[in-house]
Formats: sequence, structure tokens, C-alpha cells
Amino acid sequence: MQSGAMMRIILFTLALAAASPVAAQDRIWPRDAGSGQPAVVQPVPRQPMTELITPDDYPAAALRANEEGEVSIRLLVSAKGRASDCAIRQSSGSRTLDAWTCWILKRRAGFTPALDAAGKPTHAVFDHVVTWKITEEIRRGPR
Repeated sequence: MQSGAMMRIILFTLALAAASPVAAQDRIWPRDAGSGQPAVVQPVPRQPMTELITPDDYPAAALRANEEGEVSIRLLVSAKGRASDCAIRQSSGSRTLDAWTCWILKRRAGFTPALDAAGKPTHAVFDHVVTWKITEEIRRGPR
């Protein structure tokens, strides 16, 4: 097996592990939870979430299987503004697309942290929906 193919298998396996159920997330909070108090100001993405996933990110396996769909996710955002965990709230119907969504957003999403009532950074959740649609640009692939 070529090293590129092996790397894709490893990354996909890691992505599947990252996509854990929402119920489990209620018990998991980031190490850097800040004040630990409830957020009164929610986290704000540092860049538009729609810019974080590009056509080049479409998983090859999902493309070959003609898989499309919407995946609703919940990111756990630390008091430092990092996406520390990801959970699938509503599946796209494709394990590949679900896992890849969490894998990408955990690595690329950055936030202005949530604030508690005293104005101190704290942990919070951020919900988002990603739509995976196979377009002609995606079918053609990178140039």
C-alpha cells in the first residue's frame, strides 16, 4: 500500500473516532474550560464557518459512493476559543461525511471565546450544519 493511501486510511480512522454522539458530549468538557461558569455570551467563529470546508475537502470515498447530505454538529469550544470536541447531532446518512465534517472543523474552526456573567472566558457549545453536495467542480477535481 502506498504511503498516501495509508495516510488517508489513518486520517479517516481518526475522523471516525472524533465523531462521537451528542449524549456523551454532555459529560465531556475541555481542559481549558476557563471560569467553568455558564456562558451568557456565546462563542463567535473567527471566520465564516462556510469558508472552512472547500470543494477540495470532499472525501474521495463519499464522492465515489455518490454520497451527499447535511450533517448537524455540535462543537465544544474551550475558553481559549478552540474546538476541543465534536459530536454529530443529526447524521447526513454517510458515516464518511459525518466523520470528515468533525475532523475538519475541529482542526480549522477558531472562535472568540464565550463569556460568563462576569465577562470571563468560559467553555460553551456551538452548533452548525454543513451541507455536502457533489457539484461539477467537485466531480472535475483539482486542476
